[in-house]
Amino acid sequence: MGSSINNYTLAVRGNNTKLGWISVKFLSNIPQKKTKVNQDTDKKTITSNSNTQIERYEILNKKLYRGIKALISVRIYKRLEKKQIKKIAFDIKRKYPFYPRYFITYILPIHSRSDFAWATSHFTPELDIQINGPTEEDIKELESWKISGEIINSWNLNEAILQSKIYLVLENDELYIKRVVSKSRFNSNTTEIVNLVTKKVTFGSIRYDYENDNGEYYIVRNSGYLCLYDDVGVVFEAMPTE
Repeated sequence: MGSSINNYTLAVRGNNTKLGWISVKFLSNIPQKKTKVNQDTDKKTITSNSNTQIERYEILNKKLYRGIKALISVRIYKRLEKKQIKKIAFDIKRKYPFYPRYFITYILPIHSRSDFAWATSHFTPELDIQINGPTEEDIKELESWKISGEIINSWNLNEAILQSKIYLVLENDELYIKRVVSKSRFNSNTTEIVNLVTKKVTFGSIRYDYENDNGEYYIVRNSGYLCLYDDVGVVFEAMPTE
């Protein structure tokens, strides 16, 4: 039977205020004929050892379809290189042998289980490793990005695929919201998105409007979180920088 696909929509802006949309397709659970499933949601932690030097990981969930495939979700505790992911992938394959295909997803501590995977390692049957989100080097570049103007407030947006730092800036007597988006598999360079905004104080929150074609605006809640809204609803929530 055919594959089921989840669409993950990323907002990507250039230097102007108009918004474009990119739909990135991720392979999800593949429908199949009814078969016996071994589903184990118990956590299992594997620690590094001197012999194999496998980075610590935790199995969050696994679904084993006998004779068909193994779906395994893994918590890792830092951003890894492909060679480190490869060792984990083969370690998991050794622990659960004899499946024609393995679909292994990797989740970082800052992401929930429902987020898209920061990385994947799939055996179909050959091993294919993809790092979808920003690497350690990408995060260093994001953190060192220089923002012009007086920074009034700032927020972090910790998405698995694209990580961002967002700033409310006063520059030349005007207010801007500047969003710096990390480099990743789907964003070839660290990108700064600049929007000239107007401030409106509403009951219980502060609203920032900017010119766009999608009905978008920002709200700063009493909790300090920055939310981007569009015609449909909440696009994202960013946490205040500590």
